[in-house]
Formats: sequence, C-alpha cells, structure tokens
Amino acid sequence: MRRCIRFKKAQTALVDTLLFFIILSVAAAALYVVAEKYIRNPPSTQFVHETEYAADMLTTTLMSTINKTSYVSTSGTTLLIYDVSVQKAIEYYLGFYANAQNMPGSNLRNAIEKKFELAKKLEYHYAVHAAISGTNRILFLSDTIPDATAADMNAGLSKIPAQRTTAINYLTVPNINEPVPITLYLWRAT
Repeated sequence: MRRCIRFKKAQTALVDTLLFFIILSVAAAALYVVAEKYIRNPPSTQFVHETEYAADMLTTTLMSTINKTSYVSTSGTTLLIYDVSVQKAIEYYLGFYANAQNMPGSNLRNAIEKKFELAKKLEYHYAVHAAISGTNRILFLSDTIPDATAADMNAGLSKIPAQRTTAINYLTVPNINEPVPITLYLWRAT
C-alpha cells in the first residue's frame, strides 16, 4: 500500500512538472513574439522605415510606365498616349487641366491612380496631391478619401489623418516656370 501511495505522489509530481513546463514554454513563446516585434521594429525605426517606404513608393511610381491611355486636349480632341512615365502623365494632367473632361474619371487620371494603387502595400492608405500655385490645376488621388468636387479639389487635403508620413518630389509642368511639388501622404490602415 505504501508503494502505491509513493507511486501516486511521484506521478502527480511528474504531471505537475510537465504542466509547469508547458505553461512556461507558452509564456516564453509569447514573450519572444512581443520582444521580437520591438527588437526588429522599435517605434523610432518604424518611422524611419515608413519614411523611406513613402519616398521609395513615390519615386518608383513616378518612374513606372503607363502603356496606353488618353486625355482630352484643350481643343476637345482625344489624344492617345503610349509608353509614358507616371511623372510625365501627371505633368500632362496638370498642364491640360483647364479642360473639364480631364477631371476625376478621365482615362489619364484613372491610369495614374492605378499605378499608385499597385505600388502601395496593403497595410497602408495613401493620398497624392500636386497643385500649380495660383491656378485651379490640382491633382488629388486617394484610395480612401473620395474625390473632391471640381470646384474645390483641395477639399481632400483636410481629410488626411494627422498621423502620417509624407514624401515630396518635384514635377516640370509645360508652360510653368517653377517646379511643381507632388506630395505623397501615407498612413497605416486601422
């Protein structure tokens, strides 16, 4: 009988030790996962990575090529464009913006917007803004902010979250003597 009690006590101790080991292993794994996140991406370096990503996304997208699109000239003629960079397409868009047919929904604008959609990672939202100062020639694109009205294309800027990363580049628009800034706003999807 004594032998049976000792055996039971030993068995209980073994089970307790095994359960303790399992709980300790799960806790250590959870701690490792949390620590790994902060070791690899502490908040300060995460900001640096997002800033670099925004700059890379803007530069890469501006250099990418739109194979075929069209825009409506100021005379009302539909012109086809083949193998043009996104940067040049935006310059055309701003240069011929006076024609209302190049407003939201135009082929040229849709082609530009598709290139920005392809370039962004799923965990981000974006907005792109380019404007010629002193004119109504404005480009505003976003995957989450609806198109502004033709009367006020700058309305979308007020809807961009304050917690964001930005990247700026400059365009050379025909018949404009100064460089035109293009800004990419990037923020994390919630």
